Amino acid sequence: MPDNDFEISINKSTTTEEYIISLGGDLTVENSSSIYNFLLNKAISKEVVTIKVKNSESIDLSVVQLIIGFINTRNKLNKRTQIEIDLNESIAELLDKSGSTELISSLQKK
Repeated sequence: MPDNDFEISINKSTTTEEYIISLGGDLTVENSSSIYNFLLNKAISKEVVTIKVKNSESIDLSVVQLIIGFINTRNKLNKRTQIEIDLNESIAELLDKSGSTELISSLQKK
C-alpha cells in the first residue's frame, strides 16, 4: 500500500501577525489525525491564521469537517481564520453540493 503523503507547513507573515498554513497532497481520512494534531498544536492560539489548500491530490469530507471544526474552535476563542481553497473542478463541486463551501465562508471572521 503506498504512503499517504500530504504536505503541511506553517509560515509567519513578515508584514503582519498572520500565520499561513499550507495544506496539500493526500488530504483524506488516513491523514486527518496528523493534520488535526498539527493544527491543534501549532496554530489554534495564533491571532490570525490563513489556511491555504492547494496542490491537493485528493480531499475528502473528513478533512473538510476537520477544517470547519478548527475554524469553529478559533471563533469561540475570538481568533480570526481565513481559508483559501484551490481544488480541481470535481472536488469543488462536491464541496458546493455538500454545503461545505457555504458553511466555511459563513464561519470565517472578517
